[in-house]
Amino acid sequence: MALPKRPHGESSSLEVPPQIFDVAVLGNELPGLVAGALLRKRGLQVIHLDTDGAGATYRDAAHHLPYSPALYPSPRHLPFTERVLSELGATVMVQRLFEPGSEYLQLILPGHRVELTPAAGALERELRREWPERASELLGAIEKLDLEAGAALRFLGLLPPLLPSSLVERFARARALRSAKFPTRFMAKRNASGAQSERGDAELFAALDDALTFSTRDAGTKGALAWALPIAHLLRGGARLPGGEQALRLLLRGRMRELGAAMVGGPGEPALVSEMAHTKGLHHLSVVGAKVEVKARVLLAAVECAALMKLLPQARTRGRRWSSLHQEPQDATLTTFNLLLKPGALPPGAGPLFLLGSAATRTAPMLCQVTEAERLDGSGATPLLCVSTAALDAEEPSARMRGIVALLGETLPFIERNVIALSRSPLSGRTRLGPPRDGAHLGLSPRTPEPNLLLANLELLPTLGLEGAFAAGLAVAGHASKLLGKRMLHE
Repeated sequence: MALPKRPHGESSSLEVPPQIFDVAVLGNELPGLVAGALLRKRGLQVIHLDTDGAGATYRDAAHHLPYSPALYPSPRHLPFTERVLSELGATVMVQRLFEPGSEYLQLILPGHRVELTPAAGALERELRREWPERASELLGAIEKLDLEAGAALRFLGLLPPLLPSSLVERFARARALRSAKFPTRFMAKRNASGAQSERGDAELFAALDDALTFSTRDAGTKGALAWALPIAHLLRGGARLPGGEQALRLLLRGRMRELGAAMVGGPGEPALVSEMAHTKGLHHLSVVGAKVEVKARVLLAAVECAALMKLLPQARTRGRRWSSLHQEPQDATLTTFNLLLKPGALPPGAGPLFLLGSAATRTAPMLCQVTEAERLDGSGATPLLCVSTAALDAEEPSARMRGIVALLGETLPFIERNVIALSRSPLSGRTRLGPPRDGAHLGLSPRTPEPNLLLANLELLPTLGLEGAFAAGLAVAGHASKLLGKRMLHE
């Protein structure tokens, strides 16, 4: 499956500059890209290795197709995200990625269809229409949720060190927690039965929990910061990002390039690392096809822990200090399928971004984005339904794809006969689902037992969604700056 042509200005080689860099960013997960861009903006010498080689879209079935849909709140509701974008001078760039006035999410449940938008009074009208007898109960539950979400937003608005690296930073986070005045413990973990009883066992909240699968990668029920705040955002609609998360990755990588960072790899030409070593205070990375090694004082691993552990010598990763990074395989990953449709295939009531809850599908929830796919020959566009869902690793892709179409047919009549072609996104299976492995929503520490090797992936603040990715990137940039400021204590 071919990728799009390389954009103008992108390096077409795997040549590595023969210099020693302050920081090397390995991989394309958002925290690493955020950290790399910030560090370059602050004057450090940065090199980025694009290990995916993915462009804005991929080519299949004679069309340019998206990698995945996206469900995010508007960046203006996310304090850490706004802070980072402001420093990078990228606020307007990111605003242009989102469709203007697109804060909309439709929930499709058995016997109910709820449209969530930020318009004043819209949520109350929807609840009274769909659940007239229980609307007051639901509104009361949402009012309590808003109290927790408000405290979480006050806490994040103080920009506390979420991944503290010193005693001073731990005290600063504790002060921010006290100032936010949480009505409940902000890290309190709710069990499923307790959460259901608090929420009146409502179908609405069950569907919103399903939506967390796509907005935060974890549908577990937790305290104010990792549950109430993202649910409160969803109740006001989700901002549409036509290019999905890949659009944000490309924007951050492009910003790094504009700021003068070195780039290895690009669309259609991934930088595949065959060997890693740490000697004389430097990280050495051997890139397949490159004549010169990448040398850097600090290495940011913007890849999954499982991928990182495969690159490190096994003899060095044994023992208790590495236990948190040895990842147990998760049950499911996010998988995306693109359905090219005949004109008029979707019913008029289907919104541009809608969620089929697990109660409607009787299996895993599905996030569906209605858009168009440009034809490769430039002759126009074809209606497209981009569907993301959870899939078992062992599940055969073509069987899963057929099952998706059959399930969609139960909710969207006659869609099966209107499908022109099906395509599975080549980035499917990269995003793991499930709770943080340490049981707390703050996830892993950026520091690793390897000298000057920092994690910069989505496992640092996994249940905070987009805000967690930007907050983690900001924290990792701080950790890297301190390592470099200490002039390499591990040398």
